[in-house]
Amino acid sequence: MLDLRHWRRWAPALVPYGVAALLLLGLRQSLVAEAVDLQLYDLATWLRPRPMPRPAPLLQIGIGELDIAAYGWPLDDRLLCEAIERLSNAGAVAIGLDLYRDRGVGPQQECLRQQARTNPRLVSIFNGADGIQPIPGTPTARRAFNDLVVDADGVLRRDLVHVGGQDAATVALPLRLVQIARRLPWLPKGVEDGRLPGFWLRPFSGGYDRLDAAGYQQMLPFRAPGSLPIGSLSQLLNGSVPPEAIRGRIALIGSTAPSLRDVFPVPQSRFQLGASQYQMPGVEVHGHRVLALLDRLDHGDRGIRVLPDWGGASAASGRTAAWPAPGGGPGFPSPLSGRGASHPAGAGGSGLFAVAVRPGVDRHNPAPGGPRPDGSGRLGEAGGRQP
Repeated sequence: MLDLRHWRRWAPALVPYGVAALLLLGLRQSLVAEAVDLQLYDLATWLRPRPMPRPAPLLQIGIGELDIAAYGWPLDDRLLCEAIERLSNAGAVAIGLDLYRDRGVGPQQECLRQQARTNPRLVSIFNGADGIQPIPGTPTARRAFNDLVVDADGVLRRDLVHVGGQDAATVALPLRLVQIARRLPWLPKGVEDGRLPGFWLRPFSGGYDRLDAAGYQQMLPFRAPGSLPIGSLSQLLNGSVPPEAIRGRIALIGSTAPSLRDVFPVPQSRFQLGASQYQMPGVEVHGHRVLALLDRLDHGDRGIRVLPDWGGASAASGRTAAWPAPGGGPGFPSPLSGRGASHPAGAGGSGLFAVAVRPGVDRHNPAPGGPRPDGSGRLGEAGGRQP
């Protein structure tokens, strides 16, 4: 029989533990915990960016405000064709055009379409959900989608590397560029069958709680903003970009002008000082994604590690975010417990497809279409349609 005298003696000592347990339970369910957890992750990412490889294996060709002032907007197909020819002649191993060009611009549209048909290094983007096609005549093996995934707070932290079970054209832009640059036709299937080494996010990985982890996702290991080599479209066209800056590299052409609004908040955004919040151009985001893939190929798994499902789902601590380790090694858990972002992997409004997981469906092979499970109702996408 329970001795009430002993209970009265121990009850005051147990009260703080009960209160702490209730506070932890409430913290786990609160959006405050999620926000603080992700901000700590962002701070670590800003303090310890991934170092840039030397020499850099890629080059961005940015379309900035000065280019728009010089050439107008939308850009004439003739200018894009000339830019692609210059990159090809200088020895670029793959060229990604991060602009929708399903409809031609200007009187000399055939030049760009000829490049799309015959240039084995040129990749043209499309958007299935909005019915935006690649450059007419682009072969299946050189098409790619350029969708980006954002968390519930609008910050881009994750990388949707691949979605399995799709047709041959449905390959992410960075994966397609690396496939062509390295001459690895098996690469998309290699993600699915495990030949590409590395850790993939799951619903309870790290700081996430019931993440829609459909497809093959990783935490994107960012370099310092602005550290990727870049030249402007004007510099390329007037010959100011030396051939040695292009030879043997992957080239990405895309907009960097803030007025085009192809920019995204990233973990470093809240810490970059300026008149307005820093946002990273979509073409630069794709550059970071390319570098992350090359890291996986060349060095094995050097991505950001997070706690696995069994670790992240501990009853005592809720969810714990992963902090990036110096030099890109395995991360370590943040000291803050709480509920992680419950935003899905890749969803959002104008995206190629929703990657919601339905019962009985392989999380790596979601079916295209269907409801978009994210809170924002839109999918971030770089390279928007030109007017």
